[in-house]
Amino acid sequence: MGGINTQMSTVDVIIGTYNHESFIAQAIESALMQETIFDIKIHIADDCSTDGTQEIIKAYFHKHPEKINIVLDTINRGLRSNDRKFLQLIRNSKAKYIALLEGDDYWTDPYKLQKQVEFMEAHPDCVMSCHPVQVVYSDNRSKNWKSIYGKNDKEFYTIEEILDGDSFPEIPTPGLMLRRSALSSLPEWIGDVLRVDTALHLLFTGEGKLGFLRECMAVHRKHDHGVSRLFEIDADYMQYDILRVYMYVDQYYGYKYHHLLRRHIRNTISYFLDKREVNPEMVEDITDFCRRLPQGWRYWDIVSPLALKQKRQSRCTYIFNHIHKTAGTTFLLSYVASAFDEKDRFVIPGTRPENDRAIEGLKQHRKNYLIIGGHHAYKLRESYPHARFITLVREPVSRIVSLYLHMKFHPGFLDFLKKNNIDINLEELSIRQIVEGNISVLPGTTLSQGRNFQSRLLCYPDPFNMDTLFNRYYLVGISERLDEFIFALHVLDNFPLLLFNNRMVRKERENFQLTDEDRELIIEYNQDDILLYREAKSRFDRIMEEIKGAGFGELLDDYKEAIKGFQQLTGCDENRSMPYMPGDGRAAVLLERGEEAFANGDIDRAINMFTEVVESNPSPLFAGAAYNNIGVVCYHMNRIGDAMHYFRKSLQMDQNNKNTILNICEILNKLGKHEDAERLYASFLKGG
Repeated sequence: MGGINTQMSTVDVIIGTYNHESFIAQAIESALMQETIFDIKIHIADDCSTDGTQEIIKAYFHKHPEKINIVLDTINRGLRSNDRKFLQLIRNSKAKYIALLEGDDYWTDPYKLQKQVEFMEAHPDCVMSCHPVQVVYSDNRSKNWKSIYGKNDKEFYTIEEILDGDSFPEIPTPGLMLRRSALSSLPEWIGDVLRVDTALHLLFTGEGKLGFLRECMAVHRKHDHGVSRLFEIDADYMQYDILRVYMYVDQYYGYKYHHLLRRHIRNTISYFLDKREVNPEMVEDITDFCRRLPQGWRYWDIVSPLALKQKRQSRCTYIFNHIHKTAGTTFLLSYVASAFDEKDRFVIPGTRPENDRAIEGLKQHRKNYLIIGGHHAYKLRESYPHARFITLVREPVSRIVSLYLHMKFHPGFLDFLKKNNIDINLEELSIRQIVEGNISVLPGTTLSQGRNFQSRLLCYPDPFNMDTLFNRYYLVGISERLDEFIFALHVLDNFPLLLFNNRMVRKERENFQLTDEDRELIIEYNQDDILLYREAKSRFDRIMEEIKGAGFGELLDDYKEAIKGFQQLTGCDENRSMPYMPGDGRAAVLLERGEEAFANGDIDRAINMFTEVVESNPSPLFAGAAYNNIGVVCYHMNRIGDAMHYFRKSLQMDQNNKNTILNICEILNKLGKHEDAERLYASFLKGG
């Protein structure tokens, strides 16, 4: 007892059993009745059954010691223990073929082994063979399976054909025979999974074909104490277990079949995504398993939506503090707007007093958004004590230059000045005025963004204490490396890995030349910001090195290449023809070009672009943005009635479009309907 006899047999029959007192005798008898012209040996592995199973096994062993070998545990070691003994018997087998049988199943044809061996001998490229089995039900099992299981259309399958579909061909264990020589050894990880049968199917068929006989020669029982019943009771764990099998197999083959296995991995993750609630422990197990795999990053784009769904359940809030001219607009509008549902995100309006009112509203209502972003978002720290604060910082000279060019050339800033009755000659605006902060942009205030603005905002009250910043902020990214910032959030917190148009980071005009005098002036007034940027960059470098060291480097490179290609596709200049992109991709380009045309005073071209967006039948989000932009054009042409018409159409497409709400409020105020404007805005802040 305890090991396989070294004497060669043609077929080793391996029976795994636990608490099969009512069934084990029939299983053993069905193996003993086999009529063959070759030797067979029956190996029975029992995991310390608590009923009379072991006594029955011992009786058969003493009656047929030349035919039966038994491996009996005296301690129950859990569900995987019997699988491990089962696998050890396969590893130690010296037979040419191995036939598998569970202790609660049995064979019905006395020539089953003879027929299968003859089939395998006739097809030497066949490493596995199988046949249909009948399904019978006992106890209180509902009859939800077919009466015949394993009836396949094709006679032979390769591993590619097995994987090339949403589901595998039916391969019932009682009908399975393996060619032992096809696999010299079994990987260690196979003892870590419960779906050993699926793992064996994929491991063996990687070495040859799977063949099917047409005859039904076995019975598979469905009863309340079977292993499959345990899977049905804990369906989540079953899905998790099969997910690990797919990933282990993918790794085993060096990702040769990765493109095929991804479909099955995605389908398994979809099972969890379709559930109303996700078990957080299961999500943690899945994500931890991916991280432990040598190249687990290959599945992160599939798994991350699951982790994000679990975060939506737990409502972990992220607050993005948007510093002016640090790529925050791109992050919030190009990335966040695409990555998060409307109900899960809130962008604080960019101008006062709307900004302050929105922050006060968030403080009072404390709505549990998944991500909040905007200028002065740091004011929400007390209202959201458990939120994770994130931000971006930019090289100070580049930021000041970008701020200067924005004020000098961006039509939106000119509108802002006019709206607030501020008289500034933008043609004479200098960098010195911005840096020294001697421009009044609102009554009673001065522009101070040119003096250590980032460090004063993030490290207040002590700009020199960088630890204050990094204790307050979960992640501080670098504006010039926005794609890496998003990638870090993806790896650390499962944020979706989406492509976005990073058009906001570099706005400088090509013909602008920064003088040495202005550069020195900026440096002189921004020493704290320079220290901040150096420290933030150093820490961000360390984070990215850790991420790469954890096996995510190749995925990061792929992501950067994808971003680059996406920007080339969507960021066409005026002299190039518009690339054809269906749906929202084309709408995004048209919107951007229309906005550029409007900024340059080309009203007709802007309206044509926005109209083409609507006619291209995009998603409501893009249609709403296009109608809003047409309304803005009409408003600037003093066509108030037309503007209101298009703003209303915008809300029909996207009732939560903040820009449209604010535009309607502005018109109502202009018409003297202040109470209507206040009611509309209050309703918007309350979410409807």
